[in-house]
Amino acid sequence: MSLNVIELAGTPREMGRQFGEALREQSRAFAEMRLNGCVEKCRELGLQKVDARFVLEVCDRCVDYHRRYDEAVWEEMAGIAEGAGLSEPMLIICNGLTDVRDAVQAAAGAPWARQPAADAGGCTAWMAAPEATAIDCTLVGQTWDMHAGAQEYVVAVKRKPRQGPATISMTTAGCLSLAGINSRGVAVGNNNLRPIDARPGVNYLAMIHKALSQGHLGGAVNAITGAYRCSGHNYYMADAEGTIVDVETTAVEHEVIQPAGAVYAHTNHYLTPRLEGLAVPEALGPSTLWRLTRMLHVLSEQAGEITPASMMAAMSDSSGEGDCRICRNDPKDLGPTCGAVVMCPQERKIWIAPGEPKVETFVELGL
Repeated sequence: MSLNVIELAGTPREMGRQFGEALREQSRAFAEMRLNGCVEKCRELGLQKVDARFVLEVCDRCVDYHRRYDEAVWEEMAGIAEGAGLSEPMLIICNGLTDVRDAVQAAAGAPWARQPAADAGGCTAWMAAPEATAIDCTLVGQTWDMHAGAQEYVVAVKRKPRQGPATISMTTAGCLSLAGINSRGVAVGNNNLRPIDARPGVNYLAMIHKALSQGHLGGAVNAITGAYRCSGHNYYMADAEGTIVDVETTAVEHEVIQPAGAVYAHTNHYLTPRLEGLAVPEALGPSTLWRLTRMLHVLSEQAGEITPASMMAAMSDSSGEGDCRICRNDPKDLGPTCGAVVMCPQERKIWIAPGEPKVETFVELGL
């Protein structure tokens, strides 16, 4: 699968329109896929009153939170909607499936304990400080584990805004930034968490997009912690000074984690005791535990010798069984790996693999 690289420039509204127009049909198809998937998942949970109208009503309640959150981020979202011919609620479901799904299930009275952990959205994230790498630079990255069919919509986007830092991100058609790096040396990515306090609010891609517009790591952290969030995610961040930081969130609460060592990994369960009690029942499944243990082992084993190539190999690792793999490529897996990134803040470089990651599929892009 080749990587489609989209280049945008101008004001946020102009860049949004350019993006929406360039991927008009793909954006509409992806939004429709996610809307149908959200309804289907809720029906599987026995929430028979949830239909497309119900989901879009929840999405519509999220719109005003995005408008108030950040003007530039909303302007670009509105531009995407115009360019792609999407309604604002459809743009919300396109950009935030896991967040919307959590908010919809909460609004419909979801039986949280019945949610299978394996198909709720995964991802294995990791960070290595300069002292752990062979190149004396920070390296961070992740796999992107999502619903089957999402991988064909993976794209890379290079943005050159009229104001603020330039960025490169991995994302999907019609969507803001999923994981990326900016020209100031700030790198940001995420993996999914599932709290019980979901509500209409700002989705995680909008927060990552704002974080990447910041000139320093503190501003990026504040973009996450200061948002009226829709649901929970974990955000890993790094800068060109060699600092690595992690932020776990629920819709209402957050914890900023300063890793004690030179390597760090995070999967799909809360690591901070204060937030563990806000996780949905059964969120601590075998897949997230296995992937965390495996990635920490890889990082510790390679400490001092970690390179972009070695981490590309780590994220291509399909050892294990079923969904207990870093590269989740079992055909029966409901949350397969649909892409991966490696980022180096000091060099302002990102390596992106669309689809199932293999060492030879990573494409290098720089600012």
